[in-house]
Amino acid sequence: MLNKTGIQENLSLLSQPINLSILFLFSIPLITFDSRIILGTYFVLLGIIFLLFSAQNSFVDLTIYNSLTWFLLLFWGIFQVFNSIHFTDSIFHFMIMILAPFCIFMVFTNLKLTENYLKRMFHIFFISGMFLSLISIYVIIDSGFNFKLRLSSVWDHYNLFAAYIMIIFFFNLCFIVYSKKDSNRKFYIVSLIVNFMGLFLTQTRGVWIATIIGLSIFILRKPKYILPIGIVAILLLAAFSDVIMERAATVINFKTDISTLGRVQAWLASYLLIKENLLVGYGYDAFRDLMNSVIPVYFVVVTHSHNTYLLILLEFGLIGFILFFSFYFKALYYSFKLRKNSEPIMFKYIYGLQLSFIAMIVAFIFEPYFTTLGAINYVLWILIALSYSLWYKQIKT
Repeated sequence: MLNKTGIQENLSLLSQPINLSILFLFSIPLITFDSRIILGTYFVLLGIIFLLFSAQNSFVDLTIYNSLTWFLLLFWGIFQVFNSIHFTDSIFHFMIMILAPFCIFMVFTNLKLTENYLKRMFHIFFISGMFLSLISIYVIIDSGFNFKLRLSSVWDHYNLFAAYIMIIFFFNLCFIVYSKKDSNRKFYIVSLIVNFMGLFLTQTRGVWIATIIGLSIFILRKPKYILPIGIVAILLLAAFSDVIMERAATVINFKTDISTLGRVQAWLASYLLIKENLLVGYGYDAFRDLMNSVIPVYFVVVTHSHNTYLLILLEFGLIGFILFFSFYFKALYYSFKLRKNSEPIMFKYIYGLQLSFIAMIVAFIFEPYFTTLGAINYVLWILIALSYSLWYKQIKT
């Protein structure tokens, strides 16, 4: 049996930054399989381990950026547990929506990051995206190229999966453009193609629009890429014109599309509820219980607001909304300010963050992405933590 000293010595091994960094990377396979409950538990445990070892060093090396905002958000999240209709379920929502993101932010921003570590992390993300996209490609081939299918690989929700692949796609693109001397360039190109096909096969309109906007911003920054991107767009339109036009028609003629009308109803119901309790909100997962009180009949089955902004406003109120989204928009701001003081080797991360954050601002309109429904919630918080880390810390290159 281990004595007390032996246990402390074994635990202290994990307190080393490189080991904690590796533990953080282990979360990506869980993200790949959309293991959101296991992931939430994993990140919370990682946060507890980190705090225990920080306590051994009297918290000398612990830094929590925006600590006051985090304290207020954690307090507000606990308040919403008691404000919620279903107390037991609300504890689960608090863990996924507030506590696990806090642990991600705290642990990641305290890692002693290097460029090699970040590169390795995104390589794993690229492999994750390729693995999931190849499953979707296999399914579409096995179906006899039935493009009426909307594919989400092994994820439960194709809209959330589409956003995950879109983020990987943007970073993939930035790695190709800003790592021209990288020996892994062929890997990046193959990954980009495969991930793009996975993104296309989701047929998620909101994410398609977000991707187009992100690519438009990319072209404005790099006009020389307008020709290759234009050629790919033309080839894609020629090869899959029926699929693309059918999805586009549902946006243009939204009054005749049941799915779109259902989404509009969810937006309207959320707005009517928010208007009655704007400041405080109704607590976690309130839409399910309250939606029939404002609109009795829906065109399709809806269980949430179908909009990230409305969902956070509905559940957390305006106070919680400001606290929650302050991290996202600060991260976006930092990603634009970083360009002036960063070395060129870091540009692939900076521009990947910019494209992802801007595109997600658009995607938030169509679906809740800070949610308990998918692992995309954790991915967004990892990006937020990365932006803070690049802004506040000197990353070794």
